[in-house]
Amino acid sequence: MPAAPEPNIDTTPFDAPSVTREITIDAPVEDVWEAVSTDEGRERWLEQDPERELVVEESVAPEHITWWWWRDDEPARRVDVDIAAVPAGTRVTVTETEPMIFPLAQLASTAAQLASTTAQLASMAAHPAAELVLV
Repeated sequence: MPAAPEPNIDTTPFDAPSVTREITIDAPVEDVWEAVSTDEGRERWLEQDPERELVVEESVAPEHITWWWWRDDEPARRVDVDIAAVPAGTRVTVTETEPMIFPLAQLASTAAQLASTTAQLASMAAHPAAELVLV
């Protein structure tokens, strides 16, 4: 019996602000890969910023790299770079995402509403003639 396919789960938080840009470069995939996947390559095109930290999370040569970058005064951002050969050269797609902070206040409010509804249901079970009022 064949194994069930792996689910395709998007782990990017809902409503995470992101920007995607795409460009076709008149160069072979190998050259573009070297330019985005190595420190020396990035130094040739990426704005120099001594305060910026950059950590590579995932690298699948020569088609995908993910890194995180940040400065002390800004939140970390995830950068996904996808590279593909096209007739005109190499297509580069860059998506930069600022993951959202988990909305704890919203979670607390939802939990309070759930507790209130649960209490009302318990009361109804004890007094079947009572009416359920959702807040």
